[in-house]
Amino acid sequence: MTEKTSPVILIVEDDPGVGDLERRRLQRAGYQVVLAGMIEEALAKLRQDPVDLVLLDDRLPGQGDGLEFCRRLLQEGLETPVILVTGFSAETTVIQALRAGVRDFVPKSPEYLDYLPEAVARVLSQVAMERRVKESEARLAGIIRSALDAILTTDAQGRITLINPAAERLFCLPAALAVGQPIQDLLPDLPPLPPPCPNAAETDLALAPRYELRGVTGDGREFPVEVSIAWVEILGHAGHTVVARDLTEQKNRERQQLRTQRLESIGILAGGIAHDL
Repeated sequence: MTEKTSPVILIVEDDPGVGDLERRRLQRAGYQVVLAGMIEEALAKLRQDPVDLVLLDDRLPGQGDGLEFCRRLLQEGLETPVILVTGFSAETTVIQALRAGVRDFVPKSPEYLDYLPEAVARVLSQVAMERRVKESEARLAGIIRSALDAILTTDAQGRITLINPAAERLFCLPAALAVGQPIQDLLPDLPPLPPPCPNAAETDLALAPRYELRGVTGDGREFPVEVSIAWVEILGHAGHTVVARDLTEQKNRERQQLRTQRLESIGILAGGIAHDL
């Protein structure tokens, strides 16, 4: 079994004494710590060995401020979460920091060292949750894309947010043109979409009502389609999932069967008349 390693924290602090205090406090909390005294040194360390989180002093004399460091991270595509240790609390500074990608703040108070482990744990937990959400969304998107059924998802207003390849083929419409359009463009007879439902069982497509409707392709051709609709809330995104099945072949078979039955009935009737004569 592979032993789980503790998260690695990069402290960017130009004052060696302060950096050492922060290092010891985080190490006591079980974290691995790397120190950097300059912005360029910190960036070089991140390029070479990614860490789990950066603890950043907002004032680095002669090197610019911490926000400039955060902007550099974004420019280089480094998505490492940052906690800013700051002595400023102006609203404009906070807004600028959030725009630069800062995840949390620790005010420089006499007790701030005691707050560091809690702030680090909180941000790491948020990042882990976001990663799990992204992985779940990727898996879900993969399942939808590979499904044989035509699947569309909409937002709460009924605008298409996703259309899988099977639905693209069914409606002869590429995803680039379908996304953002009202679902009624493809299913004009669609009944009102079901409202949000807190009952998980009622969001099960297997239990959702089915409708035989008129589908319309991107080039205006109409065809019969069976549709199931359910309200879903997946990973915080609420909307509807619509599963559509082309009924053209089924309807053709039914018409052929009905025609055959009628011909058989006519044959039986004709035979009976001939017998009577």
